[in-house]
Amino acid sequence: MRMMGNFGGSFWATFRGFQSPSRIDEILESEETTLTQVLDEEEVLQEMRNQNQKLIDFLNRDRILELIEYITIFPPEGCDNRRGHKFPFLASELFACETASLLDKFFADQELLEKLFNFFTTESLNLTLAGYASKLIISLFIRNPSEMLKFIIENSWNTWLLDHSEYKAIADIINRIVLVENLGDPFYIPQRKEIIQKLINNLASENPNAAFHSSQILCDLTNKPTEVNSWAELAGVIMQKESLNKLIEGLTADSTHNINAVVTVLRSIMTSSSRSDLLTLNKKPDEDSATILEDEESPEFIESFIQVLPKLKEILENVHNTQILTVFNEDIESLGEGKIKIIEVLYAAIKMEIKEIQAKIEEIEVVRVIVGLFFNYEWNSILHATFEQFANAVLASSSQALKEQLLKTSGFLNKMIEKGLNPTRPGTRNPSLRPGYMGYITKISNSLIKLSETHSEIAEILLATEKWAEYKSSYLEDRNFIENRHLGGYKPLSFGDHFADEDSKAEENSKNPFSSYTNNENANEDLEIPEEEIETTDKPLTNEDLMFDLTENEDKKGENNEPESEREQVRTETHEENQMEPDIYSDVNYWAPPVNVEDLEEL
Repeated sequence: MRMMGNFGGSFWATFRGFQSPSRIDEILESEETTLTQVLDEEEVLQEMRNQNQKLIDFLNRDRILELIEYITIFPPEGCDNRRGHKFPFLASELFACETASLLDKFFADQELLEKLFNFFTTESLNLTLAGYASKLIISLFIRNPSEMLKFIIENSWNTWLLDHSEYKAIADIINRIVLVENLGDPFYIPQRKEIIQKLINNLASENPNAAFHSSQILCDLTNKPTEVNSWAELAGVIMQKESLNKLIEGLTADSTHNINAVVTVLRSIMTSSSRSDLLTLNKKPDEDSATILEDEESPEFIESFIQVLPKLKEILENVHNTQILTVFNEDIESLGEGKIKIIEVLYAAIKMEIKEIQAKIEEIEVVRVIVGLFFNYEWNSILHATFEQFANAVLASSSQALKEQLLKTSGFLNKMIEKGLNPTRPGTRNPSLRPGYMGYITKISNSLIKLSETHSEIAEILLATEKWAEYKSSYLEDRNFIENRHLGGYKPLSFGDHFADEDSKAEENSKNPFSSYTNNENANEDLEIPEEEIETTDKPLTNEDLMFDLTENEDKKGENNEPESEREQVRTETHEENQMEPDIYSDVNYWAPPVNVEDLEEL
């Protein structure tokens, strides 16, 4: 980022010599020029990007303080549009030009930083001003991260920032503090660990934005093991037993936004490329990271997750009293976003391939509950998509018990076959309407067939299931034909087939030129074309035939009623008009491709 900022400045400064003197230079010649006059000029931002040294020198300490007031103090009532909108925006953009000498003045005079950060001492912030202030602080972070982190931590500004974590602009600053780039020396590890602990507590906040922003920062931390300074120490805070208990217990929260925030962090831990490092951060020094998952005593994460699984099953089994009226004029029960998030966590846990977790999921028979939700909520497409991911995770896992529970014990396979052979909805106002999950049934069925080719245990279950062969030959093949068919009615084509079809069609037309205009095999009989005429179509054109056609055309010329002299006059006038127009197309080669053939040969 710093390199890009310097490049931009050097770029504009390089081409400054080719520009005419600007209005800004003329104004700055006068010592009585005010900051307001400069901001009123339309070229002020461009001149700052051009690294106009006069403008940079003009922005002394007092004028920088005035610019800070524009982006941190709410405009007074009755002010004009310039003070209320134009000047705050321009002040923010001037700082965003990342002029090195201008930003360095903040580090040379910390009173400027104090003036800027006093903005966060208020109880509530203006969203627009918060964005302007955040933009400047991030520019300062890019310019000198170590000095900025030192100023914020040693003056306890991190506490004020955490109090405003519901604002996206402030969350971006906190993200910079936590994820400061790895420059070698550790930077304020205890204070940053304290920030992470407060972010974990924020996941249970009543403010949805605070919970969401905190979860995003924690996810960024788990996914950047090589980029963050002192990553192991900071990520270890998340993987402590106390923190893990808070995360996992958050799955049973009453508020949906709290569940969403917790699920986001847990899924990041389970699916991150650094998952193995995260799960072994707090292991004992004498334990081997390669074998810790095989030890009798499971890590804290596995223990905590296993303990909460029965509670998650209870949440999935709970029925909401809220009724929703569908577009089909039917009342259905509300599922709730929290249940979908729990299913997402479960399939992520199955994909981790940890035997203890898979065994516990099988023991509590939560698969049966999820299958029931899939069929009961016919129109919840998000649930259906999540169930497809869950089913694929089970089928791809190494647990034979989970596969049997999905296909046999839960009744999913039989229910799927039943709905495929008879896709009706008895007992509803629209019994003939196909349920909304039928498309996902088709996709899962195709996945089962593909997996059965390489997994004998799945093939045995399918063959032993009653009516599977009938379901496959009738419903599944018909649906695949319909869904894979070209919209124009042609058969499905694999790559390259259409070339062969075109060649065969051309050969067929050469043998029978009338085949393109008929739709059956008895084309000649329908058209009632004499056999002799059909035979002559296959004969090549001779010189005698050509001379006959030319003679016939000459005879037809005489039949034209227009005198030859008049036609000749029209041709002459048209030719003269064309000669008067310049030949604007002579140098344009319209048939040639707009590429260099030599470049294509190299590719």
